Amino acid sequence: MKKRYIVVLVIMIVCILSTIKFTYGRFTYESEVLGTVTTTSRNPFNVGTLAYSIVDNAMNGNSENQQKTIYSETPKTKPAQEINEENERTLSVTEDDLGNSYYYRGNVLDNYIDFNNMCFRIVRIEGDGAIKLILEDKEHVCSEAIGAENSFIGTGQYGYNNTTLNEVENVIVGDYEKCTSNKDNCMKTKFDDWLDKNNFDKRLLKEDTWNLGDLNTFYTSDSYGSIVDYRDTSSSSLLFRSALMIGWNSNTPLSLLKSEKESTVKDYVATLSAEEVAYAGARWSNSNTNYYLYNKTHDWLLLSLYKINVNRIHVFHVAGETGPWWTGYSGKGSLLDIEYYNYNSKYLRPSIVLKSNIKLISGDGTKNNAYKVDENPFDDGTLAYNIVKNAQNVRDKKDTSNTTKLSPVPETTPAKEPSDENERTLSLAEDDNGASYYFRGNIQDNFINFAKKCWRIVRIEGDGSIKLILDYSTKKCEEVKTDNQTGSIGNSNAFIGQGVYGYTKDNDLVRLDYINNEGGKLDNKPGAKQMIDDWLNSTNNISDSDKSKLKTDNWCIGNTTDWFEIPGQSSTNYQNKLYSEAYRRLFGLETQKTTSLRCNGNKDEKVIDYGGLLTVDEIVNAGYLYGNNEVDNYCYLNIPINNNNNNYWWLLTPAVRDANYDYVFDAFGGDGINYVNGYGNMYGIRPSIVLKSDIEYVSGDGTQENPYQI
Repeated sequence: MKKRYIVVLVIMIVCILSTIKFTYGRFTYESEVLGTVTTTSRNPFNVGTLAYSIVDNAMNGNSENQQKTIYSETPKTKPAQEINEENERTLSVTEDDLGNSYYYRGNVLDNYIDFNNMCFRIVRIEGDGAIKLILEDKEHVCSEAIGAENSFIGTGQYGYNNTTLNEVENVIVGDYEKCTSNKDNCMKTKFDDWLDKNNFDKRLLKEDTWNLGDLNTFYTSDSYGSIVDYRDTSSSSLLFRSALMIGWNSNTPLSLLKSEKESTVKDYVATLSAEEVAYAGARWSNSNTNYYLYNKTHDWLLLSLYKINVNRIHVFHVAGETGPWWTGYSGKGSLLDIEYYNYNSKYLRPSIVLKSNIKLISGDGTKNNAYKVDENPFDDGTLAYNIVKNAQNVRDKKDTSNTTKLSPVPETTPAKEPSDENERTLSLAEDDNGASYYFRGNIQDNFINFAKKCWRIVRIEGDGSIKLILDYSTKKCEEVKTDNQTGSIGNSNAFIGQGVYGYTKDNDLVRLDYINNEGGKLDNKPGAKQMIDDWLNSTNNISDSDKSKLKTDNWCIGNTTDWFEIPGQSSTNYQNKLYSEAYRRLFGLETQKTTSLRCNGNKDEKVIDYGGLLTVDEIVNAGYLYGNNEVDNYCYLNIPINNNNNNYWWLLTPAVRDANYDYVFDAFGGDGINYVNGYGNMYGIRPSIVLKSDIEYVSGDGTQENPYQI
C-alpha cells in the first residue's frame, strides 16, 4: 500500500515540475519534462518586445541554417584579438554598465530593422533591454535599401579644442560634446541636426549615455599599460584606454564597462565606440569585409579616441574599401586611427537607441522581411493611438482602406511648396509638449463626428490631445452629400459666422487685439474670439457633456512685440512695412523657410481657452502656401472659391505692420494664404477645438462615410 502511495506521489511531483515556471534574478526559467528530456529557456526580456524576439530567434535558431544568427554566449572568435570567421553569425553576451548586453557578431544577415521610414542594423541589446541601432540607409526601408553612400549623413569632424594640457601648450584635445572649434562641422552638431530634420519621435528613443573614454589618463605604448602624466614623459605617443583594448595590449580585455574616470554624454544620437565595432567583428589594422558593419564606400568616424601624438589627438575610424597608404591598402573594414586637426573630416554614420519597451509587430530581421516595431507613442485604445496605427498600417501596406500613410518627413516641404494632389501623410513636428503628428495634403480620412457636427482632425499635439477644425456646423460627416470635391465638405457651413479679427483704435492708429477686441466693440463689430466663446458656451452647439471632453489649450498668437524690416529699407521709416516673426520665418525674409509649432518664447503671446483659430504654421503644415494663386491647392482645409469673401477665414497669427494698421494672416478659398487688416474685413470664423488626450476611440476609419466616433 505504501509503495502505491509513493508511486502516485512521484507521478504528481513530475506533473507539477513539468509545468512549473519560476524566476531567478532577471532570468525566467521554464522547465519541461518530456520523458527523460529536460530543456531550459533563458530569455531575460518581456514577451512581445523587440529585445525578447531577437534573443528568442537566436536561441531557437537552427545551427544547420548558415544564414541564421545563432545564440552563443561566447563567440567562435575572440573580439579585438581576431576577426570573425566568414560564416560566423552569433548573438553573444558581454557586460555593460546596465547588465548583460547581447551583441551581434560576424556576417549577420538578420539584424535589419525598419524605423522612421529608414533602414537600420541592430548592433546590440543594452543591459536594460534598449536596442542600439546604426544607420544602413537614410532614404529607403530595408527591402529597398542600397546602403553604400546612404549609410552616411555627410562628413564631419570629431570635435576638438586647442588648450593647455598639464602645462603643455597648444594641445589639440578631443571635445566631442562642446566642440568649441569649427562647431558647424562637428560630429555632434551634424548628428543633432540629422535627428531634428528627420522628425524622430523622441518618446520612442532612449536618451542614452554614450561613452567617450577616459580623457585624462594616458598610457605609453612601450610599457603596455603604464599610467603616465603627460608632462612627465618624453614619449611621442600616449594612448587612451580604448587603444589598449583594441590593439596594443592583449592583456587588457575588451569591455563595454566604463572606467572610473570615463567621460560620457547624454543624447538621443551619436555613433558607435571602437569597442562596439570590435565586438561586431573588426580588428585593429586587419582587413575584414565579412562583418555586417563593413561599408566599402567610405571611412567613418567613431566616438573613441586613440592617442595623443605630438600634441594632436588621433581618433578611431573604420576603414572603407581603400585603406590608408601605410596599411598597403590591406586594411579594408579594419579599425584604424586618424590624426585630428581642423581640416581632417571623415564620414558620419549615426546611431540611435530604441527604448526597452518597444514592441515587435512583424519581421524576422532579414533584409526583405526586416523587423518592424510599433512606432506608436500613445496609449492603446485612445483616438490618438488609432490615428497613428491606421497611418502606420497604410505605410506598412497592411491596410489599403485608408489613404494616409505615416511619413515623419512629408513628401513636399512645408513653407517652400504646397501639398500636391496625391500627397496624404501623417507627419511629425515638435511642439511645446513633444512630437506632434499632423495631417498634410489631400486627406480623405481625418473626418470625425463630435457634438453632432462634422470636424477634421488637424493634428495630434505633443501630449496626445487632438486638435480639430470645424468642417460642417449643422450635420454629421456622413450626412453631408458631396461630389468628392477636394477640401472641406462644408463650404460656408464650415464657419459659425463672420466677424473681424479683433482690434484696438487710437485715432488713426489701429492695432491687433484678438483677446479683447476693444475697438470692435465700440464699432459694433464682433471679434473672432468672442464669437467662438459664445458659440462654444451655447448648449445648443456644444452640450455640457461634450464640453467636458475638451482641453483648455494654449492658443498661440505669437510674438507681437518684435517687427522686422525688409533688407535694404530703413527700420526707422514707419511708412515702410514691418513684418512679424512668423512672416519672416515662413515667407520671405529668411532663406531657411520653416514652420514652428512651438510657443515658448519670452515674447510669445498666448491665450488659454476651449477654442480658437488655427495658426499660420498649422495650415502651412497642412499644405497651404503664402500667395499661391493656383486653384489646385490640394489641402483638406480648402474652402472652394465662390467669387466673394464668404470663403475667406481668419488665422490667429499677425503678419504685417505699417504706420497706421496691423495686418493678420487669412486663408482665402482654395488659393492659399494672404494677409489683410484686422478691422476692416468681415471674414469667416472657423473654430478649432482640442479633445483631451484620454479620449477613447469607439469606431470608424476617418473617412467621410465612416468617420471616427469617440
